[in-house]
Amino acid sequence: MADLSPSQAAFTLDVVMDDRNGQVRVDLDGRSVLDAITFLVAGDQATTGSTANPADPTRFTGTIRNLPVRTPLCDSVRSQAKR
Repeated sequence: MADLSPSQAAFTLDVVMDDRNGQVRVDLDGRSVLDAITFLVAGDQATTGSTANPADPTRFTGTIRNLPVRTPLCDSVRSQAKR
């Protein structure tokens, strides 16, 4: 398991949640740390960067920046169409 202790280091946490089939995939700095079929939340009710208990002293205090959504399937189809 990765050490996520507070530091000045930046991590890339890529979270993909598909509400159509319940797939949840999480990559930490390019390494898969979760790949499961589980319905965590209904529809579009997920919130990134929150905690169930705001008073929890171990709560995340860093910053979260949304990155563009990856589209590997679209990218693949587009590159094959250019051939």
